[in-house]
Amino acid sequence: MNIQEYDKERLIYARISLFAKLLGYSALSSFILIMIFMKDIHIKYSILTYYSILCRVGGIMIFKYYEVPNLVHDFANGNDDLYPVIHENKDKILKDLFKSLYGLGFDRTLLEISPEDLKKHIQELERRDWKKYGKIYLGFFILMTCITIWVLLL
Repeated sequence: MNIQEYDKERLIYARISLFAKLLGYSALSSFILIMIFMKDIHIKYSILTYYSILCRVGGIMIFKYYEVPNLVHDFANGNDDLYPVIHENKDKILKDLFKSLYGLGFDRTLLEISPEDLKKHIQELERRDWKKYGKIYLGFFILMTCITIWVLLL
């Protein structure tokens, strides 16, 4: 893995999270508009509220899925050849990682973290297998999207 793959992964994360946010906002705003302008509300339109909640939970799952980039994840799981790439681009990779974990006010001394401490820090973050949960949620999300579209078209 190299810096180009890292940049590609971060771009995918940004696009997917933006899509999930827009989908959630559009479902919720559609429901609100239906509530305002219709006198007789059919029960099937309440599914838009649940779908918007599902989209917002999807945003959380997307964040947890991409919380630790694959480059750093592979390094923490024993691929020591990746540390030179991480060290050369630490202003980009580690700064993005710690900014997403701790916010803009993270401790700047974390950028000078040793390889062993970085491995230990990443392994402490990954108590659950978010990659597996993310794939399961994606299947559930696609199923619920199809059901929502089907119910709304009835």
